[in-house]
Amino acid sequence: SRCVNAAPRRAVRNARLGDPWADARRKRLPAYAVALFLRIVQEHETTATFKIRKDELKRQGFDPGAIGDPLWVLLDGDGGYQPLTADIFARIGCAELRLA
Repeated sequence: SRCVNAAPRRAVRNARLGDPWADARRKRLPAYAVALFLRIVQEHETTATFKIRKDELKRQGFDPGAIGDPLWVLLDGDGGYQPLTADIFARIGCAELRLA
């Protein structure tokens, strides 16, 4: 899946991730590069050479019940990002909801 783990500055972290944010991504990126999931973390763990440690993040996946960080999902091509709830997560798993 296309997922982004972000550790933004405080001003961005407190902003609402809705239609305007998704629209900006769609205008600047090809469709295949627009992230379907966003995870907002306080800060990234890094290696000794300042590379982001992604192995644990990949193992955790995008289950909102198992992760304490805010998660957002882009469900359709016309809407914006919305908070990923346990209900939405279950509906994605059962293929009741389609991702953008």
